[in-house]
Amino acid sequence: EFRDKDNCFLDIFGTRILINSISDSSYGTVNYDERIKVWNRSSSNLNTPESFVVLECVIRLLLKGYKPELIELERSWKSGHGKSGRLDVLLKNKDGSIFSMIECKTWGVEYEKERNNLLNDGGQLFAYAIQERTTSYLTLYSSKIDDEVTYQSEHINIQDLKGGNIEEMHFHWDKNFIIGSFFDEDASLFAFEGKELRKNDLKALDNDSGRGLFNSFAEILRRNSISDK
Repeated sequence: EFRDKDNCFLDIFGTRILINSISDSSYGTVNYDERIKVWNRSSSNLNTPESFVVLECVIRLLLKGYKPELIELERSWKSGHGKSGRLDVLLKNKDGSIFSMIECKTWGVEYEKERNNLLNDGGQLFAYAIQERTTSYLTLYSSKIDDEVTYQSEHINIQDLKGGNIEEMHFHWDKNFIIGSFFDEDASLFAFEGKELRKNDLKALDNDSGRGLFNSFAEILRRNSISDK
């Protein structure tokens, strides 16, 4: 890492990322290594907290050992009703098929909101996946910076899910997320497997996560016309 007055240059195993012009009066921008395919420049503007999560996710993938040419940002597909959406991060296998579609959300409320969307109707990730059936995993990702960087991620294995549309595909999902993550230190590249939940995997709730879970529970009650009393 190298810094000057306005810029930060990151070199991660030969992959260069330039973060520039971060100050109290202006938003920063990111110039990703040219080997990282960037379909839309919106994630390159650090004008939203979610853009920082995308940046941190990319850095974590590179540190894990994934090659930059296997990473794409802001790829888009038609998501129905005349609208198109953009996936935050796409991670490819070496043969060009898709290892994981990664949706990045800010810690707490936004993460839990998108998790609810996945459980309720599949959200954006299922809308993308139905059009890219080579995809192995769907991933919901978040991170935050306190004294250190903390991340959380949950995955859905969709390799054996049947269905010709989003509704059918979502119906065949058992609504369980894989325990563990391919971001974990002990996970091998492209060899992700779930694991049993252990006591050491449990983490204390913070205010943001607690509020997100409370809002998620309240939303379930509302959807089923159950009084909060």
